[in-house]
Amino acid sequence: MGIKILHIAPDDKFISAADYLFESAFPEAENQFIIVKELDDGQKLKHVKLKENYSLKYNNQLAIKDLANDISDYQIVVLHFLLKFSVDLINITPSTTTFLWIIWGRDIYESDLFEYKLYGDKTYKNFVDKSFIYSSLSKVKRAFGGNKNEAANSLKKKAIEKVKLVGAPFAEEFQYFKDLGLFSANTEMTRFVYYPLELVFKNNLDQRVSGNSIQIGNSATATNNHLEIFDLLSQFDIEDRKLIVPLSYGDKKYGEAIVKVGAEKFQSNFVALKDFMPLEEYQKLMSQCSIVIMNHYRQQAFGNILSTLWMGAKVYLDEASTIYQALKRMGCYIYLVKDDLQLHNKSALLPLSEEQVAHNRKILSNFCSTRSIVDNLKNDLTPYLEKQYASINVKN
Repeated sequence: MGIKILHIAPDDKFISAADYLFESAFPEAENQFIIVKELDDGQKLKHVKLKENYSLKYNNQLAIKDLANDISDYQIVVLHFLLKFSVDLINITPSTTTFLWIIWGRDIYESDLFEYKLYGDKTYKNFVDKSFIYSSLSKVKRAFGGNKNEAANSLKKKAIEKVKLVGAPFAEEFQYFKDLGLFSANTEMTRFVYYPLELVFKNNLDQRVSGNSIQIGNSATATNNHLEIFDLLSQFDIEDRKLIVPLSYGDKKYGEAIVKVGAEKFQSNFVALKDFMPLEEYQKLMSQCSIVIMNHYRQQAFGNILSTLWMGAKVYLDEASTIYQALKRMGCYIYLVKDDLQLHNKSALLPLSEEQVAHNRKILSNFCSTRSIVDNLKNDLTPYLEKQYASINVKN
């Protein structure tokens, strides 16, 4: 019997990259993917194409119990996002099973497990405090196991305590959640990034920023804190620069409100992206932005931040963002909304120098190239795979 790795994931665009990276790291292993749908609604999968090593399951107790009976055959079970399906599976499997939960951010931040500040004061007043509950958050909470449900929360916490490995892109994110008491003391980190540069840019790694537009946020979600950035930028003389605001996914109601405010404040300078665009087309548009402002107080838009930073944009983040903390620790030229994007800073809207761009690229090459991601996976998981493999062979 060879090494077997089981992946449990939602229908999402990240899964093909995960498949590629795990196959590259462990070419001799058998990687099996289970794609989970919440309902048997007859609709086709939107992002994942089923292959020979893929199967489809629906979120019901019978499917979970059947899988639990076979789970001991796998050395590691990788959970891409913590679905309710995964929570229930963890809680009925023996503690000897090695689970690797790769955090997506929203599976913690948009659940009842996280109760810390995510919104600026104005955003909170206009979109949260007034019970402006947008659909994207509600959907995630239902998939995760319900909203404001003490029994469901107890099951989540119990499941997370059984997880032995947590996948995160950088130590700051892992340590932040561990310090909050969300993981057990023995939980260890596995380094993983879904965005190898070669895949993101389809080997067109020479793509560079060539315009002076300003990108604000990455989605139609209130955690972007658009209103605070609009107020800040309204103090600047942006002349004929375009403010490009991606709103193609998230909550439609919130997006419509942001379009109304942005158009009133900035008129023809304001450009809202309401429709989905192919990745290459989106990157081409983003390459027009020499300034990128991501005003999240949490880990969000990580792939977008990496790609725009690689292309040479000056990126502004909030100091509470673990992405900011990690990139700053690595030595990137990265900037703070609160301290650096201010009217008194004469260089606030000036682009990075060629030397700064080259410096950032060198750091990102060492962090999220295919080779570095694959090497990290091999180094972090091989000891567990070998240990579990030996254990299963002894039993058999």
